[in-house]
Amino acid sequence: MTIFCCLDELWIIFSTHNGIFKYRKRFLFLKLFGGILMVRGLRSAIVATAVTLLLGSSVSASAASFTVANNSSKKDATEKVYSYAKNELLKKNKDIATDESGKTNNAKLFDKKAYKGVGAAGGYQDLLLGLKKQGYKFTAADKKLVTDNLVITKKSTPAQLANAIIGLQALGLNPKAYKTSNEKLNLVSTLYKSKAVLGKSATVNEQAQVLVALKSNKNFKAPKNAKFTVKKLSKNVAKQQVKVANKKNKNYKNNGGWAYDGKAADVDVDTTAMTLNALKMSKNKSKIVKNAINNGQDFLKANVNKDGGFGVAGASNANTNAEVIIALSNSKKTFKNINVKKLNEKQESSTLQNTLSFVKKDGSIKGAYDASLGAGQVLVSLSAYGNGKYASKTVYQFN
Repeated sequence: MTIFCCLDELWIIFSTHNGIFKYRKRFLFLKLFGGILMVRGLRSAIVATAVTLLLGSSVSASAASFTVANNSSKKDATEKVYSYAKNELLKKNKDIATDESGKTNNAKLFDKKAYKGVGAAGGYQDLLLGLKKQGYKFTAADKKLVTDNLVITKKSTPAQLANAIIGLQALGLNPKAYKTSNEKLNLVSTLYKSKAVLGKSATVNEQAQVLVALKSNKNFKAPKNAKFTVKKLSKNVAKQQVKVANKKNKNYKNNGGWAYDGKAADVDVDTTAMTLNALKMSKNKSKIVKNAINNGQDFLKANVNKDGGFGVAGASNANTNAEVIIALSNSKKTFKNINVKKLNEKQESSTLQNTLSFVKKDGSIKGAYDASLGAGQVLVSLSAYGNGKYASKTVYQFN
């Protein structure tokens, strides 16, 4: 297929039958005459996107190059990651981690002896959630594997409780009536009663996880003796946003982001994206939260890489991309920035397209230091994007 593109016309020469296609958002008719397709009256970048979505092929327009992911590549990548997560990780109770030296170690996904006080590898909840969102039906053996190993007590940290609330719901189990070997726990009430959530040692990452867990189900209500409310917690999280007003400051690029330690120099995309997701899910309509969300979105727009991806230390990686896609998916305003619309002018590929480039043939994630974390987060993000249409129900919501 040959493509010629300018500001007002796009010509694609290829072998086809005569036909008419309709781009519903702008009522653009693509008329095919004798194998020549001609489009008039639209800028090249918009035309390229329309053709991509209609014909299922990545197209770059010469005037403003921007490559987006087509439906077939997204579907293919999703199926690969899903198969890998289900058959290679969950069914084999397997995880693969790479240490700081670069050495690869085989481990188990769920093992209460190996993971003291937790019983599962990091990110297990996203792996379970990703599988559920792709339609997997967990078997009795799957559920037994998780419940036999997962370690949850009244002394569990807020992050551990939050992760368990998400993971158990993905399995189809009730976190408000979770049976351990010694007792029956209401994890939601236990989390609400935790002083550690607003404690001095609490990080914004942990608080974001708590918000997501508590807003994942509309039936989760705060008990009378709760130590905080969702409204109070979301305001607290919003206040921790880093603000750098001086454009000459070396940390100005971090303005509007969040850092695990609150320092401007330590702002990172992962923390910012997961915090944006949490604030959006909180549904707090206060001015401070609204402004924080807007400023956080501006931070993402300013920090996207040329290849469309995001990274903690600059270079794009699938896990950071996944966090961003989830955050962008929770707003109708930003949903198009996942694949159809640029975040800023330097961007040459969509974030979704960049993410798909990390999916290997076997479904594992290139560059992920932990197999379950890599596959889990990517699968959740692909589920968040879904069929490419915005949905008011977020990927972390169960009802």
